[in-house]
Amino acid sequence: MKVKPVVIIIPILIAFLGLIIGSSLVWQLFIFSVIILVLGYLWLIINVRGIEVKVKDLPGHSRVGDWFEEEFIVSNNSVIPKSGLIVSGVSDLPGYGNSVFLDLSPEDSHSWKSRIDCLRRGLYSLGTVNITVSDPLGLITLNRISGETKNILVFPETLLLPFFEPETYVGTDYGTGQLLRSETSSTIGQVREYTSGDTLNHIHWPSTAHVGTLMVKVFENDQMRYQSRNVWLVLNMLREDHTANREESTEDYAVTIASSLLNKYLDAGKETGLLMAGDRRYCFTPGFDDEFRYRVDEALARIRAAGKESVGHLISEEMSRFDRDSVVIIITPFIEADLITNVHALRNRGCLVVAILLDSTSFGGRPGSLKQARDLAAGGAQVYIVRKDDNIARILDSRHISSPLMYGE
Repeated sequence: MKVKPVVIIIPILIAFLGLIIGSSLVWQLFIFSVIILVLGYLWLIINVRGIEVKVKDLPGHSRVGDWFEEEFIVSNNSVIPKSGLIVSGVSDLPGYGNSVFLDLSPEDSHSWKSRIDCLRRGLYSLGTVNITVSDPLGLITLNRISGETKNILVFPETLLLPFFEPETYVGTDYGTGQLLRSETSSTIGQVREYTSGDTLNHIHWPSTAHVGTLMVKVFENDQMRYQSRNVWLVLNMLREDHTANREESTEDYAVTIASSLLNKYLDAGKETGLLMAGDRRYCFTPGFDDEFRYRVDEALARIRAAGKESVGHLISEEMSRFDRDSVVIIITPFIEADLITNVHALRNRGCLVVAILLDSTSFGGRPGSLKQARDLAAGGAQVYIVRKDDNIARILDSRHISSPLMYGE
């Protein structure tokens, strides 16, 4: 209950004046002001009594970019009419707003529906309303919470990434271009100098003998496709690697990309795993059924960039989980030295490594993304750079992975 200060101050001043003057008229005025206060309070109690609020079934989960309907039914179960009711939905959903002004006749009810947009991932509550009533003079206001609190889990946004196909071999102009176990053309397109991480099976011995240094074979691109056993998504949630939590942060971009890739591969029937460390370490071994999808979506909805474990250390600790012929997709806003070391280790295990680097500079974070991308590409990974406000589907287009533009030039 809220009482305007004037409601307390005026009776006190009148009583003080009555003590000084001793006038019966002043004391009558004091009694009148107290009666007004009591009657106003009784008005509030009567006006709010008998009000019942019901909320129709709400979804248990939704997804960023989707919306759902929230329907309230407010009933007056008493024989006294109710006036001046302000009924407002209560929720911590970002952008939530649902409020009406009502006058209800005896045994009357009113219902309304509102469209609720899901703007940010996370766990939120809704289903209750705050009923606000005031006395006729507007001196006293009473708030009453009614309804039953329910939770809704908002999954991350998922984007369509139709041309993200890292398994299709699309580039020999950067990195090592290692194919591992794949379908390859028997036609050699060119040879080039050996770089760390290349498979020894592709060494071209005649050229090596001729130039005096190790040379490797590069096959025709259009007939090469990596044959993956499963896909691993590795998400960097180290606190200091991410920008501050804003409307558009590296954290949300990373989670959106991870969720989009998860749904892309699961929809294709590909076993997909997830590895990340936020408040704790999450490790979902590759799966593809609906229960697995829900558990991973739930983890992505709740995860925050509050981890204390670097992505390089995380990969090193879980290295045994990556199979030969796994596709390992690392999503990170920063590349440290131990990550490059572990990319080499993954390549040596027979994994295809893809790095999706979020350009921290464009989000107001630390510089250096271009150099990091080149270092990682030299280590044998396919590298994509995503900047703030980029069209993510266009950036994650494997048909252009060999373009210098992918490295920010």
